[in-house]
Amino acid sequence: MLLLFLLSFVTGLIVKYTDVLEDNNITKIKYLNILLGIFYGILLFIIPYLFPEVTVLIIATVLGLVLSGKFDAPGHYIGIVVLFSLFAMFGLSPVNMFYFITILFTNIIEEYINDEFVDKNKIKNKVLQKILSLRPVLEITVFLISVYSGVWSLWISLLGFDIGYQSITIYEKQKNKKKELFP
Repeated sequence: MLLLFLLSFVTGLIVKYTDVLEDNNITKIKYLNILLGIFYGILLFIIPYLFPEVTVLIIATVLGLVLSGKFDAPGHYIGIVVLFSLFAMFGLSPVNMFYFITILFTNIIEEYINDEFVDKNKIKNKVLQKILSLRPVLEITVFLISVYSGVWSLWISLLGFDIGYQSITIYEKQKNKKKELFP
């Protein structure tokens, strides 16, 4: 489980850092976004290859993000192409369709809530706004699936990814605050 958590954590770090590079058009190291996309595409394949029960989480989450239009930059396009190319070459484990549909739709709904309400500050209750900004809906759903099924690797993987992803988010916010204080 530790290996799963660490692989997922590193993948979350890389995916979010790719976001930062793409969103801020950072080009200090040419093609770094592409290299990171390749690397996270490989990691997203390795995780379910080593832990087949996590396949449903990876496929449903990635597909949900694709359907939500979240992959919108070259680094992410490459990551997804690498992932699905590796799945095409080496195959993937069968998935539970109920879990797949649940995770897929939960992911799409959470992206909608984030885009239409959280990001636009339409939620008046500050506590709820803060909670929803952490994107807990998918995390809670996968936790409940893990409780029900006894397959804790699903939640461990998502938790590791989210901690890595949020770590870069927090780091970037702190870095930007320092820039505001000391231009």
